[in-house]
Amino acid sequence: MSSSGQLPGIDAQTAYYNSRWSGYGFGNALELQRCAAILDHLVATGFLRPRICDLGCGSGWLAGILGIFGETTGVDLSDVAARAASERFPHVHFEAANIFEWRHPLAYFDVVVSQEVLEHVEDQARYLQIANDLLKPGGYLIITTPNAKAFHAAPLAKQKAWSNQPIENWVDARQLRYLLSVCFRHIEITSIIPSFADSGFHRVANSFKVQRFLDAFGLGRPWRTLMYR
Repeated sequence: MSSSGQLPGIDAQTAYYNSRWSGYGFGNALELQRCAAILDHLVATGFLRPRICDLGCGSGWLAGILGIFGETTGVDLSDVAARAASERFPHVHFEAANIFEWRHPLAYFDVVVSQEVLEHVEDQARYLQIANDLLKPGGYLIITTPNAKAFHAAPLAKQKAWSNQPIENWVDARQLRYLLSVCFRHIEITSIIPSFADSGFHRVANSFKVQRFLDAFGLGRPWRTLMYR
């Protein structure tokens, strides 16, 4: 569903995610790319054993990985997800809660991770404020979310195949920077998976033929760096 019109209530969202997380399977290549990028940024924080919060942890697979490197808490709207994740990854603490009503000590975590959650909440500014409040001074938010411009440059069928959750409220890089700037001082935004869109400029930018041609003249790396930025 899109973010236009009347949005589904919290009960409808809970029912959706309870159904979504009732099964468990292997992650896909895109999740692997996001996971690698998140771990790279976790290393860059400089924390040796950080306290980590996976905000909107879903089935808990990422929290399970993060929990190897520091005390990790995963929170998700779905109680089904939280129970299953607790059994699957017992070294991580999981809670079922509406993030907007979650009662947790503030300034507790060194790192908050939000993987593909921002686009599925109605009040994005408040969601980011909550993430900020959970962080200790000097803490880091690592967030991934689809780029609205790239999403809208893909066919509708591809968009729905990627994600068709109760709330779909995508933002572009400019909107994301603005939302983050309210709470966070040092903001770095880059692409993780640049090849989703396939129309207009994106078709050219993501063309393997174009990239091979540029590689032949030593321009491939600068081109890819520009794309990711």
